[in-house]
Amino acid sequence: MASLQIANDSAMVAVFDDAKVNFQLVAGGVPTGRWLTRRNRLLESNPALADRIPYAGIRHYALPTIYESLTVRKGGQRSPVFAGEAGTLPDLVLNADLAMYPCLHFLTEKKVAAPWRMERWYTLVGPYVVFECHQYFERPAGGQSDPLRAWERIISELMQVVDVVAWGTGQETALASVIRGASNGG
Repeated sequence: MASLQIANDSAMVAVFDDAKVNFQLVAGGVPTGRWLTRRNRLLESNPALADRIPYAGIRHYALPTIYESLTVRKGGQRSPVFAGEAGTLPDLVLNADLAMYPCLHFLTEKKVAAPWRMERWYTLVGPYVVFECHQYFERPAGGQSDPLRAWERIISELMQVVDVVAWGTGQETALASVIRGASNGG
């Protein structure tokens, strides 16, 4: 299966046709050849996985994240119905202009039946991979008798940060996830 790849002096990220993602460490400007995962796939949250988040269908990776933030809004409303973050955003990422770093950008859209759109960015900032996902989807609105209000638009913004070098070298790191709770496994 074909993949697109980006790399810097610390890590390489490969994103495959089916949105699976994989990582390698880089030493001396050359990938080490050892993949860190077996192609982590983009998962869809459901109430059993994330009972605190009011909407199923939010896509994320089950990675050893050191920082994660999620905001969920209903279309037409300013205030989020859910906003949470877990972990500490590294200073290198906090102070970075992400648009200036190597990244892969994908847009997937479906305009018929249940409209759906997802934009994904994979950005390398030093040893960190920053995954950002903005998703828009429509679903039946519960308890609405008015046919014009029978659907609601859900908008989610997710950021996941993985310290690839710490993960790949087996260093102890404090892991955090909004979607899977305060402590997640790597």
